[in-house]
Amino acid sequence: MGGRPSGPLESDEWVETVREAEFVLAWASNEADFTPPEVTSTWSNFTIHSFAAAVQGDLLHRSPHVYLGPRPVAPVAVQVDDDGKGAVVAACVDAIEMQPPYDDGNDWPLVRYYPVELTESGDRRMATGRPPQEPFILADGTELADEYCKTLDIPRAVFDPAPDLEALARKGRDDVLVPPLEPVK
Repeated sequence: MGGRPSGPLESDEWVETVREAEFVLAWASNEADFTPPEVTSTWSNFTIHSFAAAVQGDLLHRSPHVYLGPRPVAPVAVQVDDDGKGAVVAACVDAIEMQPPYDDGNDWPLVRYYPVELTESGDRRMATGRPPQEPFILADGTELADEYCKTLDIPRAVFDPAPDLEALARKGRDDVLVPPLEPVK
């Protein structure tokens, strides 16, 4: 809503990776299909299986939901590793809108840290097991905290056309497409 997000960090490749990751996660969840290369090249196999398991559980319990758009993200800082092979995107995120509506009980917006890594092929993807430096201090000296996020307007995008809850509800847990499980390295 309101067009593409703007700001000094929006053209940053690490931020673009985060936006793409949130987009493909919401899309894959709505379609119950986690196999497209856009998904498998952005998220780890373990993480994809975690997301897919959530969709399978919702379908098993006949309580599916669709995401009306990707998670709203307002990047506030990017901390690139000294070697340039990874970064942490610090962001303020808002609740993702779903159909049917769902209140998870959190006091949104909240801080979220997105670890991103550069692969051997030169692509960027979401990393796992990489905590940010805490406290996370912004360029102006402010400590990044949930309270800071509550002062920001966080852009929200919606899918057009809207996702089809009825189509998802007709699926069963065995209809969720997932890539083969990779061995843990």
